[in-house]
Amino acid sequence: MPLELTIDQQLAQQAHALRPVRVVKGEAVNYTATTFPGNPRGGCERTLRVAQITGELGQAGEPLGDLWIDVLDENGDIIQEWPVGPKCFKHLRRKLRFVRELA
Repeated sequence: MPLELTIDQQLAQQAHALRPVRVVKGEAVNYTATTFPGNPRGGCERTLRVAQITGELGQAGEPLGDLWIDVLDENGDIIQEWPVGPKCFKHLRRKLRFVRELA
């Protein structure tokens, strides 16, 4: 049985912000990104670790469904994607208070 890596071990070292994404009518809808002043990677790691409690946080690099979290670097480029389920997405919406980005 392979050992499962921790979120800290999986999370890219350049992690700077988290941005939720949802597929609506076949189109990806981005929500506002959240940064964590002072310790961006630590904030990303803690947020994902708390989200894991919902039981619906996948592993970085797993196939994506209709909901996921982009991990962004300091330039806003996507460096990782983490699949999430509806319960996890709702939890993150409540905690991060993200809103739909304007197209």
